[in-house]
Amino acid sequence: RDLLDIAGEATREKSRHLKDNVEEEIDFAITIAMDVVIVAFIIALIIGYIIPLQVTRRIDDLAERIKQISEGDGDLTERINAKQSDELGALANEVDDFLEKLRLLISNIANESKALGETTGHLNAVSDKTGEVVKQLVNVTDALVSSGAEMEQANELMAETANLTEKESLHSYQLTNDGL
Repeated sequence: RDLLDIAGEATREKSRHLKDNVEEEIDFAITIAMDVVIVAFIIALIIGYIIPLQVTRRIDDLAERIKQISEGDGDLTERINAKQSDELGALANEVDDFLEKLRLLISNIANESKALGETTGHLNAVSDKTGEVVKQLVNVTDALVSSGAEMEQANELMAETANLTEKESLHSYQLTNDGL
């Protein structure tokens, strides 16, 4: 029995020693897990603050740049020139593309307006020349009408003279026949 008591005592001692080791390892693992959780939580807080702050700053910068362009003196050559390739960079590039298309559209309108102005000037000159030709035609028509009226008067006068000459000729003929 003494041998069994000694073996039991040794087993108990070994068991206590293993139990203490396991408890130490569990305490160490819990400490490490807690440290990892705390560090992860701190990192999450930092990332949760910094990333939205950076996004907000970039949105504010983009909005300020668009405001500067819109409040400028109408210089449509101004660009945002974003260097990022994320969503905000894509938005800035789309705004730049829109400004370029708007600049081209306004340039085309200005060129067409200039061409229209030149065409209008040519049309005014042609209209003035046409007005002068019409005035000349009216003058010629008036002269023709006046000449026609004068010719009619001359024809009437010649007809009257011819009638009088005929009457005189008949009268002379009768006088001659009558012996005078």
